[in-house]
Amino acid sequence: MDEFERYLAELGWSRGDLCTRLGLHRNTPGRWGDSPPKYVMAYLAIAVDMKRAGESLVSGVAPQGGKKC
Repeated sequence: MDEFERYLAELGWSRGDLCTRLGLHRNTPGRWGDSPPKYVMAYLAIAVDMKRAGESLVSGVAPQGGKKC
């Protein structure tokens, strides 16, 4: 599984979900082949970071195994 697919899996998103969030046609990822544009990867990286940060706030554990709040 490549980084693109790992990001989608961690977020629980399908390719269609990503397209909806970015305002793209649902067939667009098929044209990317194995290399999505940099802006898509940056968007996914930020979304994953935000998800992890939110989870750490709920659990009271700082991201990257830091100290408890």
